[in-house]
Amino acid sequence: MTVERHIKRLPADTTGKIAAGEVIERPVNAVKELLENALDASASRVSISVEEGGRRSIRVEDDGTGIPAAELALAAENYSTSKIGLISDLDRITTLGFRGEALASIRAVARLTIRSRDASEEIGREIRWRGEEVLGDEPAVMKPGTTVIVEDLFHNLPARKKFLSSDASEIRRITSLVQSYALAWPEVSLSLSHNGREILSYPSCSFAERVEMVFGSSVFPGLRAFEGSDGGMRVRGYTTLPSVTRGNRSMQFLFVNGRLVRDRLLGHAVRQAYHSLIPGDRFPMT
Repeated sequence: MTVERHIKRLPADTTGKIAAGEVIERPVNAVKELLENALDASASRVSISVEEGGRRSIRVEDDGTGIPAAELALAAENYSTSKIGLISDLDRITTLGFRGEALASIRAVARLTIRSRDASEEIGREIRWRGEEVLGDEPAVMKPGTTVIVEDLFHNLPARKKFLSSDASEIRRITSLVQSYALAWPEVSLSLSHNGREILSYPSCSFAERVEMVFGSSVFPGLRAFEGSDGGMRVRGYTTLPSVTRGNRSMQFLFVNGRLVRDRLLGHAVRQAYHSLIPGDRFPMT
């Protein structure tokens, strides 16, 4: 049975315990939040388009469940979410996001447009913001799903904009992020383009096929699959033979319930498993 969820503002006692004060520091942070929202909406296809490393614009389009027209304005308000209602819901969270901070944080530092249509409705709705100001609110003829457009990132924070890296550096960060989530969600078709040029295109496929796409056909023969379970936990993945290594950890990807994690303890465990098999300045790919 499908449980219908509605966007609502979280009560103060809940926000006080989970608020992280979400901060968008660079374009990749905005892309991550929007990509996770699309995945949480059960999208089977997510298309990401970026201009000028994300400074000029970021566009994320999905074919997920969409947002009901009556709830679209609330979606961009702080601590408004459909993913949890009470602090006790965290014990059974199944989504990547849950705090209800992402869209509000993006709106605070950019011009934001959200265009969405719930599958149960015949027409969608589009709202455009510049900070707190609503620039436009009108019906939108579109297929079910959501499109979010972020423009002029940090237009009101010139100091933060000044400390961004070059377009090439910012798009490298975004590319790495999309590759990471492509591994965790092989059933989802993902694409990324920069300044009109397609960089990544991953069709929906099996886990093994997605691993080969991301790591490359030359590396894939040197990978070995593993899988196991214990105490209600299940682990699966790929790791390289000792003969296939890199000079850094950039091709190590760890996920917990589909969420990309950077954990020193887990990273150390991987390193220790190889410590007698590879040189100290080399790293496996996992």
